[in-house]
Amino acid sequence: MIDFFDLEPSQGGGQPHETAWRFREARIVQVALRLGLFAALATPKSVAQLCDSLESDPEMTERLLIVLAALGLVKQDGDIWRNDLVAQLHLVPDSPLYQGAEIERANATWDLFHHLERLVRKGRNDAALRALRERIQQRDRWQQANHVLALAGQAQRLARVVRRLAGRRHLLDVGGAPGSYSIALCQRFPALRTTLMETDADSVGLCQQMVTHCALEARITVTQWAWQRQRWGDAAYDALLLNQILVGSESQALTRLARAYRALEGGGLLIVQGHFLNNDLRGPEEAAQRHLLRGTYTLNEISSLIGEAGFERIQLQHRGPPNADILTAQKPLDDGESEVPLMMAYVSPEQELFDVGSGASESSLSRQQELLTTIRR
Repeated sequence: MIDFFDLEPSQGGGQPHETAWRFREARIVQVALRLGLFAALATPKSVAQLCDSLESDPEMTERLLIVLAALGLVKQDGDIWRNDLVAQLHLVPDSPLYQGAEIERANATWDLFHHLERLVRKGRNDAALRALRERIQQRDRWQQANHVLALAGQAQRLARVVRRLAGRRHLLDVGGAPGSYSIALCQRFPALRTTLMETDADSVGLCQQMVTHCALEARITVTQWAWQRQRWGDAAYDALLLNQILVGSESQALTRLARAYRALEGGGLLIVQGHFLNNDLRGPEEAAQRHLLRGTYTLNEISSLIGEAGFERIQLQHRGPPNADILTAQKPLDDGESEVPLMMAYVSPEQELFDVGSGASESSLSRQQELLTTIRR
């Protein structure tokens, strides 16, 4: 016989059934965004006015508003509904910090997770699911989402964490469309020039628009190059950025790291940004979830690959969350200095918070708004 009072249901953190129901919050936000609800509530409205704007059912619209209020995204003032600050900043298309592209990417991934059981049973090579994965990972969708994440703080964090760029002259940004990180790094380090490589004409054109918009044509060169298949140069750069392109076995990580090594001059700085698993495979959650569909290296694995490519002084500069992990390494000097032992330095996220609110000037927000408009064209 079970004695209920001998059980300790609260031990061990959250309950599995709570995790199982989190999909509701995701779907509620995705649907509200798709309906245009947050855009409509940029101007406060009654339920009737909102339904006229959305062409939606009054009863279900009010129920949706109630749950969005519980999530802290909208609020009610008498008969009038309006966006809360978080929604106004991140879920209204006219906002410079709009995150709609990333939420739409999550929405596109919904179908793949719907077939997760089949994926686990059949494997990643199942033809139908592989085709679905390829549709989800559309290049233009990824570029827009990458820009959203950069504006949300990742670009600022990278520029602040990698202080060793202060003494560098020429950085290669491999596969860096739409140019958010090259722009942020050049803005942070006035002496830095950047070459940004992209594979197709559309991506190159988009990058060029961004660079021109930020008046950085003299310092950022955008070039079309099949970087997945061809070398990146010979000792042509003193810094090189690999952002989110060393992802699992399909990324040919060692080949790309070898190309990075060849492209850097002696003493050149390698910067790797991505999500990596703990060495014991226990999280973090974001890396583990990415590992499920695409494969993700552990910190030891990615460090070993960087070392195998010939780099030394491998350092973990930032460990997410929030945002991605940042590692740096150095190509040995030409005179063949002895190898420096592996160093793992942790930078607290609290030390690098990006102030979106009172610290952002009106002109800065205006420039971000113009930048957002450019990326959506």
